[in-house]
Amino acid sequence: MEMLHRAVIKGVGMFRDVFARQGTRLLASAAACVFFATPLVALAQADAQPGAPTTQSIIDALKPDAEAPRGRTRGLSLEPPAGPAVKPRIRPQEPVDARHVDLQVPFEFDSDQLTDEGRDLLDKLSQALASQELSGIRSVTFEGHTDGVGSAAYNRALSLRRAQSVKRYLQAVPELRGKLFRVVGKGTSELLDRNDPASSVNRRVRVVVYYAEDRAAGQQ
Repeated sequence: MEMLHRAVIKGVGMFRDVFARQGTRLLASAAACVFFATPLVALAQADAQPGAPTTQSIIDALKPDAEAPRGRTRGLSLEPPAGPAVKPRIRPQEPVDARHVDLQVPFEFDSDQLTDEGRDLLDKLSQALASQELSGIRSVTFEGHTDGVGSAAYNRALSLRRAQSVKRYLQAVPELRGKLFRVVGKGTSELLDRNDPASSVNRRVRVVVYYAEDRAAGQQ
């Protein structure tokens, strides 16, 4: 009887040790899955954000529209979801053959150096400009815009350098070689949010495309 009792105790001990070892492994495996899955979920959620610009949304903003009123340009502001909703401003001086889209291209702070996110966004823009839907574009002007913080002269120079960075990046894309690109630095002259000059929505690159007469102004 005593031997049976010891055998039962020994068996329970062995089971407990095995369970402890396996349970630890299972917990470690579960923790690893959570650790590696979390960033992937975050990336998926970021990609799924409805306000993030996509190649197709850029194409839709820039493609020809026969119903656009004469003397006006159709445009679209593609802003990050966190930014305030701002309607695109219509500029009557642009011809009917022009379309534009505002893109918040990320740069390094107070610099014309593109960030990784900025290059990713320009890759989407390059795919849009090389698409069949936009094959009728005659020329493209990149307008640099800054917020209202700092002097007008400094911001105008910074906006021009940033527009030039966008131009250089896209000129290196094989599918876009031969395209006519121009740049202009607008600085603080056309704030999207005049009530909040420091707002991030003011820092952007406006892409203006022309389909018919080449009336774009700027530096080549």
